[in-house]
This record gives sequence, C-alpha cells and structure tokens, in this order.
Amino acid sequence: VNGVGDKLYLNSQIRVNLAKRAKVKLVIATNLPANSTNLQAVTTILGEEAMLDISYIEIGASKSIVNIKNILEGDRAIVIEDGIYFKKDDEFLDILATNEHWGNDTDSDAMFNGALKDNAIKNWKGVVDLRPGCVSANGKIGDYSMMFSDNVKNKTAPILLCAEKEVEGNHAASVGRLNKEMLFYIMSRGFDKKQAESMMLEATFSKALDKIEDEKLRDSLKEEVRQMNTRN
Repeated sequence: VNGVGDKLYLNSQIRVNLAKRAKVKLVIATNLPANSTNLQAVTTILGEEAMLDISYIEIGASKSIVNIKNILEGDRAIVIEDGIYFKKDDEFLDILATNEHWGNDTDSDAMFNGALKDNAIKNWKGVVDLRPGCVSANGKIGDYSMMFSDNVKNKTAPILLCAEKEVEGNHAASVGRLNKEMLFYIMSRGFDKKQAESMMLEATFSKALDKIEDEKLRDSLKEEVRQMNTRN
C-alpha cells in the first residue's frame, strides 16, 4: 500500500493455483481509509477435485475496481464464493466476478451481498462461463444490494455464457431495503430502529465475516457493519 496519510493507493494481484484435491480457504478483506484507491485482481486455477472457499470483503476506499476470476480447470472442482461490500458518501465500486468452467462435473456457487447509502455508486458484473466440454457443470451467481438512500446508483449485470449442452447455470440479482416485517418484529422485542437495522445487516453479512480468523479484524469489520444503517 502506497500513499501519504489517509490517501492510500493499493494495486494488488493475487494468484492461487490449486493442485489435485487441494482445499484452500481464501479471505480477502479490504478496509482502506476513505480517500484511498483500491485496484484488486484475483485469479485462481483449480485442478481436479480441488475446492476453493473464497470471500471478498470491501469496506472504505473512495474508488475501488475489483476483478475476481476463478478457473475451474479440473474435473469435479468446486468454488464457494462469498462477497460483501459497504459503500457510502461518494464512494465508487466496480466489481467483475467470473467463474469459468472447463472441467466435467464442476460446481461454482457465488453470492455477493452489499449495502449502499448516501451518494455511493456501484457496478457489479457476475459471469458464469460454461466452456465447451464442461459436461454436467453447474454454475450459480447472484448479487443482492440494500439501498439506504434515494441518491445511490446501483448497476447489476448477472451474465450466463453457455457453450455446452449438458450443463446447468443460474444467475440472480435484486435491490431493495431491509424487510419491514422482520424490522418490526425485532423492534417489538425492545430494540430501537437503529439497533434493529444493525442486527439485520450483521446477520446478512455474517457468513462472510465469520470466515475471518483474525478476531480483531473480524470485530472491527462487524462494527463497520453496525454503522451501515438508514440513519446517521
């Protein structure tokens, strides 16, 4: 990370090669100061029967461009992917997430969840690419954003590319606000609106946050989640 004071600049490339039957848990947590720029590229290649559990967590940084690509090269390779992001003020985030299937019986399941407020801008593109010869492959990808301001700009584009007949692919996306019925239920148990909103957000993103083994970092990021509510 380069820069002066809180104006940092990160240009990072991560590459992981998984050998036959290898199992890897990869957690990438980006929590840069507000005036920072984040350029992040992640590429993984999976061999036969390899399994990758990958999580990407994005908080902070005024401008962030992220490219995550998992190549399921070997037969029966598996990718489990979780992503979460929090953007506020005038922050900008662009994510391209691709799972490319080459091997037979490969499986990828990618889910991104995020929260946007103030004047934040987010572009998300999720691609399931079922390449020729990946018989019985199964790819799933989705993005779910919660918007806490009428001024945020959200663009979500789930994409399914298919060049093989005997495969299955699913993509999904949604935008919205916190569930009002659940919010009312929690408030009826004695919590105020701000506490209820924070609890719901933390529950939504806990799957990815709980994968962080560093307790101090995990608690710090959970506190950031508690602050991402509809009121200042």
